[in-house]
Amino acid sequence: MLIFVFAPERGIITVVRRRRIQAINFAAKSLLFRIYNHEVNLNKRGENAVENIFEHLNWKKDFLNSIIRKLKRDGLIVEKNGILKLTKSGQKSVLLACEDVIAI
Repeated sequence: MLIFVFAPERGIITVVRRRRIQAINFAAKSLLFRIYNHEVNLNKRGENAVENIFEHLNWKKDFLNSIIRKLKRDGLIVEKNGILKLTKSGQKSVLLACEDVIAI
């Protein structure tokens, strides 16, 4: 029974940890894509306000704030006057992710 919990590659703890990391990475990419799409469309720039993102994505505020902190820490976004903007690194990250999706 302990093997099912603690196995290094397929144990329950490892699976739960891996899924949590995947969820965070997916959310981070989703937020980056959203910011990019609204930055490109001049009429929708206000959509990158943290409050608008919170309402539209229907994420818990703590979860959204943790994703924002991660992206800021990684140097992919900055926040100015409550509006999220991509850095040059953030733009490159989005474009690389697009290429990965297209290549599949």
